Formats: sequence, structure tokens, C-alpha cells
Amino acid sequence: MGVVSASVEVGVDADTAFRFIANPKNIELVYPETLRFRVLEAPAQISNGSKIRVEARLLGQRFEWCSIVRDYEEGRGFTDEAIGSPFLVWRHRHTVRGFRGGNDDGSRCVVEDRIEFRTILGPIGDWLAGRVIERILDYRNQMIRKLLEADSSRVAVYVDPTIIGLGRGALLCAVMTILGLLIPVYAACANLDQLLLFIVGGISWLLLWFFTHDLFHLIVGVLVGVRFSNFYIGISNLVRALKISPQYRILFIALGLRIDREGSKASGAGYAVMYFAGPLASMLFPFYVPLQILFLSGFNIVVLFFLTISVVNLAISSVLSLQHGCIRKGVRALTRP
Repeated sequence: MGVVSASVEVGVDADTAFRFIANPKNIELVYPETLRFRVLEAPAQISNGSKIRVEARLLGQRFEWCSIVRDYEEGRGFTDEAIGSPFLVWRHRHTVRGFRGGNDDGSRCVVEDRIEFRTILGPIGDWLAGRVIERILDYRNQMIRKLLEADSSRVAVYVDPTIIGLGRGALLCAVMTILGLLIPVYAACANLDQLLLFIVGGISWLLLWFFTHDLFHLIVGVLVGVRFSNFYIGISNLVRALKISPQYRILFIALGLRIDREGSKASGAGYAVMYFAGPLASMLFPFYVPLQILFLSGFNIVVLFFLTISVVNLAISSVLSLQHGCIRKGVRALTRP
């Protein structure tokens, strides 16, 4: 179970702050615009059992869920518990505490948050999600203070932890791809037993399947005049095609590239080639693993296994990418006027 806590001191009385955070429509005002938080349904005044239906864009995908208000205490706090969200568990406790401060009337307060959550990925997923939640809460608290104190000079800054700089992302993809190419050579030359060969072969296969996709988008894109802004961590668009439930979508984590449309000078054909390069790389490079093991140590069950899953990956990826992924985008780029 992950836990994130945060607090912000605000120069208004506790009652004013409570009325602000207890108004569901203010959700749209205090969260980063990139998340596109929208309140779809909510009562004018919340109380125990109130339902608030919201939507937001998380990791590049739209999510919609309902929150139930629990333990409501007028003027002091409440808990919202999410149902059908991307988390297996989500409980967010809001608390407001007033005290005498430096205002003319002496009124100040502290708005406190404690979020308990759990993801499908266990402790690692909870830790990663916690980093994102901390950044979002930090921005939210900046906005709460800015709006309640009516301070137009205050600027709220959201530092998105899912954004990776272009240079760092390219280096990561290149290093992981090289590693994926070298591992089978080492494994075959070291005369590993079949179990270890399965393990290291699987690692190499996944590295070549995952990291070559965006690496070749980048390489081919640069050659044809496409410019990129940054890499980002997101969720694959395949979750739409496969109709994956919200809690399991994080299993389809993906690395993406954001295109700088204004800085790009590529033609429609150039964009198409760039789009085609990614899926072709992630479909063809995994064949390197069984072929390299075959070349260095001869035919065996490990070769057969990785050859089979490479063929399956080629078949499935071809269909899904044509219907929902980068190949579809490439075809659209060719046909777009």
C-alpha cells in the first residue's frame, strides 16, 4: 500500500478553505491542465455518501471513475474513495485545521491531504505512482493557495515526472537496445543451461521488443525531417482495442515520443515512414534472439520457443498496429491531403 501526505498553509480561515475543497467543481481549477480533470456529475453540496463522477487523462489515456464521500465532518474534513479508478485502492483524506496567524484578523489554516493507494504492479508500481501523485499534489496545493489568497502574482508550476528529455530518452533506448543485442551472444558463448538461457533470452527479447520501437521512430524521423519534443511514459493505445479494465491498463506501460509539429519539415510520406519504422523494429528485432542462439549453439528448445513467440508477436502486432497503432497513423499520413 502506498501513502502520500502533503499540506499547505493558506492565509484564509478554515471555513473558507473547507468550502473551497468541498466544492467538486473546484477540482477542475486546481489540477494540472495536462491531466484534463473534468467533473461529469456531482451534487451542489457534498455529504456522506455523495457520488462524484470525474474523468482525467492519465499516462496519455482517458479514465473515468466515481468517488464516494466518506467520513464527512462539516468544516473539518472528508474522505473520497474511488470506485473503478486506475488504482486497486484509492482513499484520499482531506483535512482543514485553522489557527491564529499573521493576517490582520489572525486567521490562517492548513489544508492537509493523506492518500492511501495500491496499484496492480505491487510495491514497484506503488512507488512510481507515489512520485507522480506527489508532484500533482504539490501543484494542487500551489493552486489552492493562489486561488484562496487571490494572489495573481503567484505562479503554480507542475513538473511532470513522466516526461523524459529527448537526449536522455534516446540514450536509454540506445543502451537498452545494445544490451539486448549483446546478451544472447554472451549467453550462447557461456554455455548456460537451458533454464538460464530461457531467462537471459527473455530479457534480451523484451529489451529488443520494447526499446527499438521508439529508437527507430527517432532515427528515421530525424532523417526524414520530423522533429520531436521529448520522450514520455504512457499507456499503449492497445488498451482501447483490447478493452482493458482501468486497474489493469498500467500493465501496458509504454515509452512514447512527442512530435514537434511546428518544428518538423517532413512530408506526408516522411511521417508515414517514421510511423512505420517503430512497429517494424519491434516486430523484427526480437527474431535476433532465436537466430543468434541458433547460430552460436545450434537448434534447441530455447530457439524454438523464442522463434515461436517472435512469429506470434509479428502476427498480432501487424494486425493491432494496422487497426489501432503506428501503422494506422502511417497510412493516414500517406492519405491525408
